[in-house]
Amino acid sequence: MIRRQRVSSVLIAVSLVIPLLISGCSADNASENHSPPPSSSEKQPTEVLTDAGDQNTGFAPSNDQKLAPTDDAMGETPIQKLRIGIFFDRPGVGLMGADGRPSGFDVDVAAYIAWKLGYAPSEIEWVRTDPKNRVPYITENKVDFIVATVAISDKLRESMDFAGPYIVSGEDLLVRADDVTITGLATFPGHTICTMENSNALLRLTETFGDQLNIVTMDSYLKCADATITGVVDAVAAPDITLAGLAAADQYFGKLRLLKSHYHIERLGIAIPKGKQELCEAINSGLDDMMADGSWQRFVNRHTAGTGYRPAEYEYPPVLDTCNG
Repeated sequence: MIRRQRVSSVLIAVSLVIPLLISGCSADNASENHSPPPSSSEKQPTEVLTDAGDQNTGFAPSNDQKLAPTDDAMGETPIQKLRIGIFFDRPGVGLMGADGRPSGFDVDVAAYIAWKLGYAPSEIEWVRTDPKNRVPYITENKVDFIVATVAISDKLRESMDFAGPYIVSGEDLLVRADDVTITGLATFPGHTICTMENSNALLRLTETFGDQLNIVTMDSYLKCADATITGVVDAVAAPDITLAGLAAADQYFGKLRLLKSHYHIERLGIAIPKGKQELCEAINSGLDDMMADGSWQRFVNRHTAGTGYRPAEYEYPPVLDTCNG
């Protein structure tokens, strides 16, 4: 059984042991953290860190090591597994491999937060999440939190609370690399755009462009990307971090490009059950550390290399909201 320990004392311990647990992490100065990174024109190999057992992700403390657990943040009853909702079918964001190991930016963020909460990678249960099930999964206690490009909104706040945001993302288009007909917002109308059904991207497209676009919905962004390459549709619409992950995937690299014409800005948060203020504060503390020690930027670079993606400069790095409980 995992022993209980107050979050305040854990966070003090975190600050002392971080340099020992994360290889290659150094405290970047403020000016480095607030300057958008140069975009890369060449794809770099995916970084593989130290082995962390059967739940290995891009981020992992060495030798399955963990910090002191923070059961107070998770509730009164200690738990053996931390249940985290992620996508299973989005390259570069949340993708479950054939070997049962997840990868992606959201996965790295989630694994880092789990480590800060005191859970080793082998103590994480990854739960498949999509836009249709995220509300019931939170309200019915099927997950402890969700890291899956959930846009913070007043409507969703009726059912859940948020830590973060962990990234600020612009709604954008992914087009064929050789397509010169779509060059910016003014050239969107008249084209056929694919997005995921039941997605926030669909809502933003219809709000912004109305009937100026031919909108096709599919049940995954992978299918939209395939349809774009074959010419069935002209572009994929989604948050730019999602599109960058697609563009960096081996099967699409060099064939698709980000348009970099944002038509709506979203603040993406970590969804948690309502009233879990201590959990919210613990996650936000972890996000602060992630940005301060350079891990956040490494996670971004790792999963978007070669796409020209840069985090939205409107809020770089993200400014965390206050946990209201």
